[in-house]
Amino acid sequence: MIELYKPDLTAKQKKEVKSEFLNYSKTVENNEFEIHCFRNILSKGALLVKSPSVKKRNLSIFVIAISIHLGLPKKLHFHSEKDKYLVASLMYFIDPDDVIPDHVPYTGYDDDTHCIELALKKVGDESNVRIYKIANLVNDLGVEKAMEEWKRGPS
Repeated sequence: MIELYKPDLTAKQKKEVKSEFLNYSKTVENNEFEIHCFRNILSKGALLVKSPSVKKRNLSIFVIAISIHLGLPKKLHFHSEKDKYLVASLMYFIDPDDVIPDHVPYTGYDDDTHCIELALKKVGDESNVRIYKIANLVNDLGVEKAMEEWKRGPS
């Protein structure tokens, strides 16, 4: 079973991540995003899946799983609070200059991982189970096959 690696952040960094995450959730509430954002999410996630770093790879698998769960990039309007938090975490993920810029070696994606964890805590068990199922499919089958399998539904 695939898991997110626990990021090693200071209390101050965690607070900053949470603050930015909540700001992004307000942006989602106001529908202040465009389809190109979602294409960036999927392309950046797909790129990191090939990373030799297990930490980055697992993060990207969860980003892709959340995207599939939300129906991106086709779905652009999110009305449930849970969906808004998930979208906010994805928007944080594509921001290269967040609390710890992504180009910083070894730790550049720790804050992104923490943001995904915050979103998963906010959405509850039902969505978490679904996202973890998708993440395991992506891990086992690859992105394209997992998307096909998920669309087909239970066999």
